[in-house]
Amino acid sequence: MLQRAKTGELVTLRLPPTVLAALDAAGRPGRQHYFWTGRSAPVTATGYWRARLKKVAAEAGVADFHPHRLRDTFAVSLLTAGVLMQDVSNLLGHSSLAITEKHYAPWDAARRKRLGNIVRNAQRDDPLLAEFAPKKKTARAVQATPAEARLETPLTKPARQGRGST
Repeated sequence: MLQRAKTGELVTLRLPPTVLAALDAAGRPGRQHYFWTGRSAPVTATGYWRARLKKVAAEAGVADFHPHRLRDTFAVSLLTAGVLMQDVSNLLGHSSLAITEKHYAPWDAARRKRLGNIVRNAQRDDPLLAEFAPKKKTARAVQATPAEARLETPLTKPARQGRGST
């Protein structure tokens, strides 16, 4: 649980057990926070972790890293998985949905699908579009001429003729 510095909004996020185990292994017993001792200013702690994450990213070969990329990746992965924009906005601690939409609307899979359905439904009954739509092919019985029938490829192989057959 954390409180957003800009908005003051309280954000709660459950971490996977593997992440908690790694944090517990790296942390010191009896401390309230994983990334801050409580003795320095929060700005100093932020700068320390920003520099540390930048080193980890460089070792991992991630070019031009900044911690905000982790936040962007989190938001985009949620939206492409179909999570509602409102929920992503809350998780990011944005003060309004409009801010989230401004930055992340292109990745909102649920919204794109909903808008696509709206447009398809509106176009379904449009007589002008129906006039230019590709015509559906209808099955019709066509009888092959004897010459065409001989050219057709058989579905099964012909029986092999043995030696001495005529």
